[in-house]
Amino acid sequence: TSMAAPHLTGVVALLLAKHWKDQGSTPISRSGPTKVDQVIEHLVWFSVNVGDPKRFGHGYIDLSKK
Repeated sequence: TSMAAPHLTGVVALLLAKHWKDQGSTPISRSGPTKVDQVIEHLVWFSVNVGDPKRFGHGYIDLSKK
C-alpha cells in the first residue's frame, strides 16, 4: 500500500486533467463529496478484474480503456 498511494494519486491527477482538457464533458463535479464518489466511480470503471475481490480488490488500473 505504501507504493499504491503515489500511483493512485497520479492516476487521479490524470483523470482530472483529462476532465479539464475535455472542458468538463466527463461527469466529475468541481468540488464537494460527490466529486470523491465520481472519482471512485471512474477508478472502478478503469479497473480490470484479476480475481477474487477479497484478495485483489478491484484489480489494476488500465487507463487505456475508453
